[in-house]
Amino acid sequence: MAAFNKVWCFILTLLCMLFRAYINNLESKAVQEVPVARTHGNRATGPRAVYRKALLESLVDELPTNSICFSSKFTAIETETHGSSLITVIHIEDGSVIKAKVLISCDVVHSVLASSLGLAAPVHSGRSAVRGLAVFPQGHCLKDEMYQFIGTGRWAGLVPVNDKEIYWFFTCASPAEGKTLKHAFSIVSS
Repeated sequence: MAAFNKVWCFILTLLCMLFRAYINNLESKAVQEVPVARTHGNRATGPRAVYRKALLESLVDELPTNSICFSSKFTAIETETHGSSLITVIHIEDGSVIKAKVLISCDVVHSVLASSLGLAAPVHSGRSAVRGLAVFPQGHCLKDEMYQFIGTGRWAGLVPVNDKEIYWFFTCASPAEGKTLKHAFSIVSS
């Protein structure tokens, strides 16, 4: 438990606490300010932007050596009973077999893991999205606030992760047959 608390204390020092969000309606030009942080005693709580690399590195630092296997493709997953516990048995594409009490996976919807969990096949949402991390070596001028821009069929936003990085996203209604996302971006820029 001490190691777990140490990891989360480290992660909390890397987070950007978001205190408010601004939602901009592109059609009406209305701007709505939304407070997102809450105060409990002397602690502020609320959404935070987490730098994924720092999260992974802090977990790697706290777990036993060779207990994490990155970039592995599952070929099969099953469970075995050991005493009163269930153990997950993971078969990897290279032929190796891993037995684990915990499996954390960041895989796609068409994966062996999704199939083994009995998840339904994905359904097209009618939306497309792109996202990224913009790096400003000299720093950016944004406050610890989220900015969202909403219009008919499209939604974009910026979230500062720290004083030099900004997470951004854009989502829109999927293009009609024969059109590309380039068309959707031209709508936003007009």
